Amino acid sequence: MNPELLKTIHYSTEIVFPPITNLEKNTLVDIYSKICQTFEYPSFSLIPNGAQLTHPNGSALRIMSDRLYIQEEDSQFNIQLFMDKTKTVMEHIRTEMNIPMFLFQAVVLRSLWPCDSGNSSRDILLNKFFSFTSEDINTLGKNLGGAGLRLNLPGKDEVMDIRIEPWFRDMNNLFIEIKGEFHGVVYNSSIPLERINRVYDFLFQDISKFVIER
Repeated sequence: MNPELLKTIHYSTEIVFPPITNLEKNTLVDIYSKICQTFEYPSFSLIPNGAQLTHPNGSALRIMSDRLYIQEEDSQFNIQLFMDKTKTVMEHIRTEMNIPMFLFQAVVLRSLWPCDSGNSSRDILLNKFFSFTSEDINTLGKNLGGAGLRLNLPGKDEVMDIRIEPWFRDMNNLFIEIKGEFHGVVYNSSIPLERINRVYDFLFQDISKFVIER
């Protein structure tokens, strides 16, 4: 499989901070106004304990009293644009909401990887990672649509959780999701960006190499 064809179709991060008491509508509207000076969000709605901003292209932003969630599913997006947006949004809410620190962060990337011509993602995974065949599954009285791999890799202050499975909408693609969870108090706004980049590098360098070399 060609590592240069691995393409991310979903970027998201959730950043948790100490709860802000009495988060007012005017504060959320001010944040929305500042964000829209740089990024387009046609829809703004109040939700319990916060606000949600959305765009028809799959972009979504939730600002709540104890967390920030940013999601991008635009096919034109890339990791640098996602990090730039996260940096800008984070700076706005940190200033307007007087956020002193960050307590936890999760980063999720989902990617598609086209298979070599003539191969299906189902067969690639069966051949690389499993000792059973689709015929073995017949003992269950069902046909095998596909099999996936789940890896949980804990570290000192982080956990990487990886799913590798067929893209069931199109078996010509392999689907990979990686979720990085980061614990520990941080004060520097650059740390959340470094974590996003760490998850991205782990996917495109370590996980892709792991799949290829099996």
